[in-house]
This record gives sequence, structure tokens and C-alpha cells, in this order.
Amino acid sequence: MPRRYPLTPLSRLRAQQVADSAAVRRDQDAKTERAKGDTARAQLATRAHVDAVAKTNDNETARLEHGELRAADLVRHGAWAHVAARTTTTLKKAEGAQRLEQHRAEAALDEATRDLATRKREADVVAKHAERWSRAEASRSEEAQATEIEDRWRPR
Repeated sequence: MPRRYPLTPLSRLRAQQVADSAAVRRDQDAKTERAKGDTARAQLATRAHVDAVAKTNDNETARLEHGELRAADLVRHGAWAHVAARTTTTLKKAEGAQRLEQHRAEAALDEATRDLATRKREADVVAKHAERWSRAEASRSEEAQATEIEDRWRPR
């Protein structure tokens, strides 16, 4: 009767670790893609705001050059410019925070990828050992059968 591979539990454990690591890597890949999308949206929002502020400032400057603005308009514009600058600062901070989040997600993805590669190598080591063990076991079994056959047919 053939013997069972003694490291079968280790082989199963390694296979489960590979599956778990692959799941973690898939999750991390999804988080990284979301972070990249969030970063792109934050950049677009900042760019759109800066462009809108620049366009409004150009319009106000043109109106000022043509003498269409009064003192009250200039005061409102000054207050608006202050709020617009604060909003721009807030958007740029949010964009920077999102870039940092994206960087962290990419670093975690790299770590998950390395972990998965390590787990696969560990599983491969056990699989190769199991294959060598099986070949050696088959060879021992064939030798035992050959010896048994010789013993049966040997004259007594």
C-alpha cells in the first residue's frame, strides 16, 4: 500500500496562504485604482477652480480697464478673491492628501505583490518536494515489487 505524503498538511496550508495573499492583492489593487481615480478627480476639481478664478479675474480686470466697476464692486471682488484663494488652498491640500493616499495604496499594493510572490515560492518548494518524494516512493515501491517477485520465483 502506497504511503501518504507526510507534508500534505503543509502543502494545503501553503496553497491556502497563496489564495489568501492573492485575495489581499486583488483588494489592494482595487483600492489603488480607486485612489488613482480619486486623485485624478481632485486634480480636475483644483484645475477647474483655478481656471474659473482666472477667468473671473480676467473678466473683472477687463471691466475695470473699461471703467465699468464702482468702488462697491471692487470691495466685493476683493472679498470674493479672498474666498477664492482660501478655496484654492483647500482644494490643493485635498489634492495633496489624495496623492499621499494614492502613494500609500501603491506601496501597500507593492507589499501585497511581494507577499504573494513569497507565498507562491513557498508553495512551489513544497510542491517540488512532494514531486521528488512521490518519484522516490514510486521507485521504492517498484524495487519492493521486483524483490517480492524474485523471492516468489526463487527455488527453495
